[in-house]
Amino acid sequence: MKILHVITGLKVGGAEMMLQRLIQAASDHSHVVVCLTAEGVVGADLIRRGVAVNALNIGGLWSLVTGCGKLSRLMTVERPDIVHCWMYHSNLIGGIVARASGVTKVVWGVRATDLPRTGSIKTRLVRSICALLSAAVPSRVIYAADVSRRLHEALGYSKRKSLVIPNGFDIDSLKSAWGGRASMRARLGIQDGEPVIGCVGRFHDDKGPDVFLRAASLVRGVDRSVRFMMVGREISETNPVLMSWIADLGLTGSVLLLGERPDVPSCLAAMDVFCLPSRTEGFPNVVGEAMGAGLCCVVTDVGDAGHLLGGAGLVVPPDNPSALSAGLLGFVSMSAAERAAIGRSAQDRIEMQFSLKTVAATYSNFYQSL
Repeated sequence: MKILHVITGLKVGGAEMMLQRLIQAASDHSHVVVCLTAEGVVGADLIRRGVAVNALNIGGLWSLVTGCGKLSRLMTVERPDIVHCWMYHSNLIGGIVARASGVTKVVWGVRATDLPRTGSIKTRLVRSICALLSAAVPSRVIYAADVSRRLHEALGYSKRKSLVIPNGFDIDSLKSAWGGRASMRARLGIQDGEPVIGCVGRFHDDKGPDVFLRAASLVRGVDRSVRFMMVGREISETNPVLMSWIADLGLTGSVLLLGERPDVPSCLAAMDVFCLPSRTEGFPNVVGEAMGAGLCCVVTDVGDAGHLLGGAGLVVPPDNPSALSAGLLGFVSMSAAERAAIGRSAQDRIEMQFSLKTVAATYSNFYQSL
């Protein structure tokens, strides 16, 4: 079976990484990828793995017109059995072009969970148009989180088309990265016995980097031995806003800024406690990865983060640095053995319910059902 995937872009992100994992795991199908913008880091990786990636480089009205023409011709040539679209803009553009090109099996993917906060006016307009077309264009609408399904159905998305399939995680790679913990910490200049609290997410208000740093300041006020690690796009010393926050909070020298990296499992292995400080999420991949790596996790109560954690960690209110710091200090004050025991329960939960093998099989069965 041939699946043609249409996605907005292929930078590092939740949907992009899930697409990459799904293609690798669902090798019983043939996959072609089209991104509306540039190929990005994930696109380059897919190409190295032998996956056909087509970048339309849409950036304006005229390029939108020509890009739709290219997409239509590509669908005619490839003759996919299913067109699987990922995220709002791709759902709208990919869905309409697929139907116009004679493809009858169209799948929409939706991830967002915080409708008032999510996206620009254009994005909200696209979302509203998708709601109107959801009964006619897609065969099914796949949500990565149940909270996302409920919110979008309330917005007008077709209820009879809804299906929730969570993200899946490569447990083996997350476990194997732990073997490099000591060398990774040594490269980062982390001393033995120094507890490290880390977070992974791009520099964006939704991801709460300011919340993390305010919580970090409170943690340092109690325990000066703790160090902090931040990983993600624009999380670097070249970001003046981020650096001013660190300086103002008295955290200079105690925060490692690693930027966007391809070795997130290795970064997780260097941590002792993981923190999700987000103000909004869907189904947060990074929490599943941290759990799969065997870390104690403190997450804000957003999207399906609490559902994913399932009691194998701590959930606190969003946008509350005080509650976040208290939870982090609770884990930091434990012995390494106590943290390891909690981490193992988190790891077991991911392996049993959210492994990539399980989720890929769910997608394969779903594709076959269409």
